[in-house]
Amino acid sequence: MPKCSVLARHAFAGLALLWACAVGAKTVVQWNPLVEPFGHIYPALDLTSNSMPRPTAARDSAAAILGNLSGSVGVRLRVKAASRFPVRVQLRIAGGAILPSDIDVDVANANTEYLIYPTLRWDLAALATQGSSTQSIDFSLEVDGLAVQKNIVNARIHALNDALIFVEGGDPGRDDDLDFNWIFAAYVDESSEAVDELSIAANDLQIASSDDLGTGETDANIRQVFALWHVLQQRGLRYVGVSQNASAHPRLLSQRVRFPDQSWAAKNVNCVDGSILLAAAMLKNGIEPVLAIIPGHMFLGFYLDSRREQLAFLDISLLSGPVPAPAERDRSRFDSIADSLPTSKLQRAFDRFAASLDLGQALFLRHQAQFDLPDNLDFQLVSISDARAMGVLPLRRSSSGQFGRNTEAGDAGSQSQPMR
Repeated sequence: MPKCSVLARHAFAGLALLWACAVGAKTVVQWNPLVEPFGHIYPALDLTSNSMPRPTAARDSAAAILGNLSGSVGVRLRVKAASRFPVRVQLRIAGGAILPSDIDVDVANANTEYLIYPTLRWDLAALATQGSSTQSIDFSLEVDGLAVQKNIVNARIHALNDALIFVEGGDPGRDDDLDFNWIFAAYVDESSEAVDELSIAANDLQIASSDDLGTGETDANIRQVFALWHVLQQRGLRYVGVSQNASAHPRLLSQRVRFPDQSWAAKNVNCVDGSILLAAAMLKNGIEPVLAIIPGHMFLGFYLDSRREQLAFLDISLLSGPVPAPAERDRSRFDSIADSLPTSKLQRAFDRFAASLDLGQALFLRHQAQFDLPDNLDFQLVSISDARAMGVLPLRRSSSGQFGRNTEAGDAGSQSQPMR
């Protein structure tokens, strides 16, 4: 998947240091809690990174990292003096929707800085109902079996709908910006009940032959995507160019993202929500989708053939609103499909869909050079099947509103606004 880098993090200091002395063990420890980045916690990113393969080496840091190499909540610790090594360190973190999360590690060297991160355990029922809020996180540290220190940190725990996509680094001499645009693939849930309902309604239109589904034939895939698109139109789903940056921090960019069932139940969608809903339905119907990301906007690609050699693109913004005049577009690509549709109503609906295909293709061609640059992370093509292969599994949201995990299945540029 182009430019879908593995999860990387950078330690952000800033909390006051805590000193503790366990006299019986003759061990002096200096430590401070870490909540990265900048005191914000994004459960969607943490849950998704935990489903990805663990890094085999520690991320770039002057400190030694113990525990979860993809972690973001932990402690920075240094043993100043000790009677013997290794020193046993036990850490527990809990608070808000974070269930007690423990780690037990050996610190091998004196005067070495360690970053210690447990794998967080989440109360998924609480995440299902809570929005973003500032919550108290309890840190409890033991050294060689003796209680050393407890500390409480107020951190912003975001809702599962908040997707962190960009962190601006702080060192002008280093390439330490972080890009997480692949996180959008975690919201593409092809097993959503809403996607099932959408797929059934599309197949009932009999626009695409059931014998052709999943065969990778160009016309069959276009017909099936049109059927899905038309169901969204029949449902009255409208496009609105409104989005929200959910980070509330000047060096973070996050996007409020709806799960497919939330978009299905809504009366309007922005470019991200609509593209994710339609991508999930494509995947459900054997068509491989690609999220196309440019500064301030997302549109949607899909493969026309089973060899993944031909990509078509569409723009969800034409679900509603004015349609470009046919004379301004190349109708010849789609005339045979439009003429074969059984009713004039479907033919008129296909005209809007064809305009969406033309707009998506024009956007891709306009930015193709930027998409081809490996170091330009403002322009990305995120293949959902490639994201699945790298461990980005879908976050699951049931009709009852409960969330869960699916158990089956460099330079970040200058992106500075949510996508609409």
